[in-house]
Amino acid sequence: MAKAHGKKAVLKVRDSGGTLTDVSRYLTSTGLPRDVDLAETSGLGQDDKTFVAGLRGATIPLEGSFDPTVDELLEGLLGLEAGSTFEYYPQGTTRDLPLYSGAILMSSYESTSDLGAAGRISASFTVNGAVTRGRAA
Repeated sequence: MAKAHGKKAVLKVRDSGGTLTDVSRYLTSTGLPRDVDLAETSGLGQDDKTFVAGLRGATIPLEGSFDPTVDELLEGLLGLEAGSTFEYYPQGTTRDLPLYSGAILMSSYESTSDLGAAGRISASFTVNGAVTRGRAA
């Protein structure tokens, strides 16, 4: 299996105007953590818990450097009822490498300033529906 440095990751987000924009150069970290709800099915007389898998979910957290361009893009998605879409390439956009995509809703956005430090941004998107796994073209 091919390994790649995290610096090769690419995140593209569709802005409020409908343009798919690569925001990677502004980011210092991102990812695609996913989870599954587990419903307990344990019964009386059992010593160990049992579960069944339920609904899947995913988020896209991101952190990076403040820049007016990325601030405008992210601010435009906050509260956007129609949501947006994303493409996430964890190893870069080279042909045949993994590509994850789907619909998203922005759940938080923050820009911070601190004396003696560069301006920062952080945001989180919630995936709205399924995550599709494909390959970079």
